Amino acid sequence: MHNKQDRLNAIIRILEENNISKQEELLLKINTLGFDVTQATLSRDLKLLNAGTTYDATKGHIYTLPQTKIKQTPSFSNKLLDAIISIECTNTMVVIKTQSGFANSVAAQIDASDIPSAAGSIAGNDTIFIAVKRDSTPQSIIEDLNKNFNSIAYVLKP
Repeated sequence: MHNKQDRLNAIIRILEENNISKQEELLLKINTLGFDVTQATLSRDLKLLNAGTTYDATKGHIYTLPQTKIKQTPSFSNKLLDAIISIECTNTMVVIKTQSGFANSVAAQIDASDIPSAAGSIAGNDTIFIAVKRDSTPQSIIEDLNKNFNSIAYVLKP
């Protein structure tokens, strides 16, 4: 017998591997995997997973999950958030200051979150430099960080 978490994981996997445009199509796939699910349950599961739709050129609108769900990005631990001292923007980069020895751990979490506006990062002992992609701004990196790590904003210097 499958539990709810097994069902949610199966839905995530199906949506990651397929372009699903209709709930009926997803229902058929989930039932094929041995889950006895109704349309109403599937609807609630999609809502719980914060599923949305995006346009696909071949199938029209398809179901998608937030990036954090799809990539299973680990969230910042309180220890890592507490290690961040400040975040400042320059014209071409974001500079994050951390307590001594924490920059690599913080940078690894940021890199794992695949910030779309960041070209890359370099971490030292207590400083992280995040380079901005050509058509982005340092503020877009801050916005992306806030989307992925909602408690990071409190350290931003004005």
